Amino acid sequence: GMTEEKMMRAVEGCRGASVTDWMELQEALQLVIAVATLIRTFVQRRDVLIGDAMTAALPLLEAATQLSLEEEMDTALVRAAKSAQEDVEIGVLFLLSKDAALLKKINEKISGSSSVARALPFQALLTKCVSLVYEKLFRGIQDKLEDLPRMAEWGNSQGSPGDAEDDGAPVFSSAPLEYAGELGEHLMTIPQQLEPFIPEETLTYLVCPRNPRQFSFTGGTADEEIGDPSAHEYDEINFAGRWIAALAYGTMDFFIEKICQIPRLSSAGAKQLATDLDYLSSIVTALGVNPLAEIGDVRAALETPLDQLQDLEANLSSAEGRTLAREIERIRRRREPAE
Repeated sequence: GMTEEKMMRAVEGCRGASVTDWMELQEALQLVIAVATLIRTFVQRRDVLIGDAMTAALPLLEAATQLSLEEEMDTALVRAAKSAQEDVEIGVLFLLSKDAALLKKINEKISGSSSVARALPFQALLTKCVSLVYEKLFRGIQDKLEDLPRMAEWGNSQGSPGDAEDDGAPVFSSAPLEYAGELGEHLMTIPQQLEPFIPEETLTYLVCPRNPRQFSFTGGTADEEIGDPSAHEYDEINFAGRWIAALAYGTMDFFIEKICQIPRLSSAGAKQLATDLDYLSSIVTALGVNPLAEIGDVRAALETPLDQLQDLEANLSSAEGRTLAREIERIRRRREPAE
């Protein structure tokens, strides 16, 4: 079998590959499930070994009670327990000792070591594999949004349909643009790509992001409440739901980042962008994830007349929302003719 070092190099080698279809995602999912299964098997076998060692120590315990040099035995056991590091040693000492103080010390050693912590050598590999799955999921999103700031529809320096607003006839579509439609189709395809790889329930926590914002730009902590579901409810979500939530949050964050990179935004372009954002919100909702509050803030900043934007900013509840609204105003004013 492969050593952990070789497996880590294999994971790193996958990262540079270009995505042409869903095959690389499927391979990454197979890899993360295989590593999670390895960790579970390792923990199970280790625990069985500890149990076997403790059982084997019973005859030794019986023999120790017959020794005349009991005091020396106790002293030796205390000294050994202080230097013991391995679980098997601790287990044997637990059964051999009849000293109350030593019993307390050994119990503290056992209770202070969790199964997850003892599997740390494989945990690092698992973390890389989980990140790899997200990279493969997110690559399609990234490709579809990468060129968004340079699209002519927003009214940049190359000219756009939005220029017609100067003639009093803004040009924009009430339907999302092609890139947004492709983005929505990609997101709606994710559940069926994940379905064949749903692992056993005992592996779900190992092979999924720890919280729905783990890979988003703003990050997050495992115990913070983020939208709906909250972090607590997130623990009850299944394998596909966890990955869909993580990808949905990452997509919304990336969309907002790209909007803020648009150099100039005409009135028609702003309205079109608001339509595209509304479409993304409907897709995310259909996938069972509540849109970020920042999506609503950006959409409001795109739809609000320029002379009312400062009032909007003042009424937004979050500092992040106010910052985004000011950025949208800055971009829109670049395109607005001077009074």
